[in-house]
Amino acid sequence: MTNILCIGAGYVGGSTIPIVASHCPQHKFVIVDINEARIAAWQSDKLPIYEPGLDEIVKKVRGVNLFFSTDVDKHIAEADIIFVSVNTPTKMFGQGAGNRIKCRGKGQGQGCFAKRGVGHRRSENAMRGTEALPKARERAWLWEMEEK
Repeated sequence: MTNILCIGAGYVGGSTIPIVASHCPQHKFVIVDINEARIAAWQSDKLPIYEPGLDEIVKKVRGVNLFFSTDVDKHIAEADIIFVSVNTPTKMFGQGAGNRIKCRGKGQGQGCFAKRGVGHRRSENAMRGTEALPKARERAWLWEMEEK
């Protein structure tokens, strides 16, 4: 069994990882977030986001091979693969103000991992996801997970 961690329980991690978990029951998936209210919502019957059919998928895999937690340090230490899915902030001033900053969002995710994952045995297996994650890449990742 591979331990797969998703850092970030928002729209990207929260909607992608349950679907992958439903297709890959042989792996353990954990979604972590520092927002306790968001994790509590994922553990309840009222999910923090809406996607058609997502609630049924989460109910099917939650507690089986999908888990939610605020214990980021513990789950980074246990993970074989880490999927970083954090907010991309909006640029507040200068040229392009009001647009999303791609490199800063990446930096936030790397900072979270670097701060807590120093010396992690699988640090080369971290991958970043955004709202713009190409569907072909997402499908390829799902296919690779089903093969393992």
